[in-house]
Amino acid sequence: MKTTNTIDISNIKSIQYKLIRFGAKVPDFKEAVKNSFNHLNKFKTDINIHIPEPYHFKFNNRICPHCGEDSLNKKKFVTKDVILDKIGEVKFYLKQYYCKECHTYPKVKLKHIIKDHEKISKPFKDKLIKKSKIGRKSLRKTKKYYKEDNISISHQSIHNILNIGNKNELTFKTLDLTGYFEFDEQHLTMKKNKNLKDNIIDSTTNQTISIKIHDKTNSKNVKKFLQKNIPENKIKCITTDHHPPYTAPIKNLGFEKHQLCIFHFEK
Repeated sequence: MKTTNTIDISNIKSIQYKLIRFGAKVPDFKEAVKNSFNHLNKFKTDINIHIPEPYHFKFNNRICPHCGEDSLNKKKFVTKDVILDKIGEVKFYLKQYYCKECHTYPKVKLKHIIKDHEKISKPFKDKLIKKSKIGRKSLRKTKKYYKEDNISISHQSIHNILNIGNKNELTFKTLDLTGYFEFDEQHLTMKKNKNLKDNIIDSTTNQTISIKIHDKTNSKNVKKFLQKNIPENKIKCITTDHHPPYTAPIKNLGFEKHQLCIFHFEK
């Protein structure tokens, strides 16, 4: 029986092997490491920055970004925890320098990837915003979704990224609306207080348009909520259940068709 030497790579973080990358032959160790860290190339957002090893960022030269003189001395790596899409939380090592001319301490910055005082990367935020346009997941369900990929992010952080307004009304960025909507008012208990939750979605694209929490149901509130979230040129068809306060405002807003269905929010 032919034996094959194996290499312990348990100490190398974030490497995932996929046999499809290497074909039928046994992969060379250096080639495997190189292929596994190819995703790091996207962090090179500046020609003056290079990555000598995974998640370590340095300047390519000794030019000070403040005074422009060739006078930088290396000092140390400054660590920063960053949440990346599909990878989770990693530690970035950003090289800090000392300038002998202007006596400043410039540090490598990845402005297109992560802001100075933030932990969540821009690619992660962009992906989260894109996903929020489709489906109707709550903030806590979105948090659970990422937790399955070992990415720990609070529902409050998700709230802040989506910039969805005050705590009682969430308005989502959506793609073009089709004119076909579903609306429902559901009972909700929050901290032992009974409330109502208004939901409106685009029934064709399954996009959540808006969610509002309130404590009183009437035709006036229904009309105000629908009028705020549905453009006049998109008022075509809406599906609701048989709740009486819905009928008058939907008729007054001029919907071409009002469908009644008890189970419209069960799909």
